[in-house]
Amino acid sequence: MKRSTDECETWSEPVQISTRPGFHWISHDRILRLSTGRILLPTWWTTDKNKGRYIAFCYYSDDEGQTWTEAKRKVEIPEDKHSGLSGAQEPAIVELQDNPS
Repeated sequence: MKRSTDECETWSEPVQISTRPGFHWISHDRILRLSTGRILLPTWWTTDKNKGRYIAFCYYSDDEGQTWTEAKRKVEIPEDKHSGLSGAQEPAIVELQDNPS
């Protein structure tokens, strides 16, 4: 992750968020700040050993993105024998209202 404090004119040095080895992907415009202030970063991940089998989960931050924690819950989808596709890819999240009307 890089930060900018001058409207993207300059950027900080990169800081690693991920805690596991392998490949992480993040879709554009998918970061969400909840009404509580928590920042959620949906991602999907794989390793060299299981390339093509993707696992989706979120990293979250409660301190304006200074530190990140990997969520415990993950989404795994088994391989579809007909299409050959496997895994949970391109996760998206929304914040729901407490009392929808």
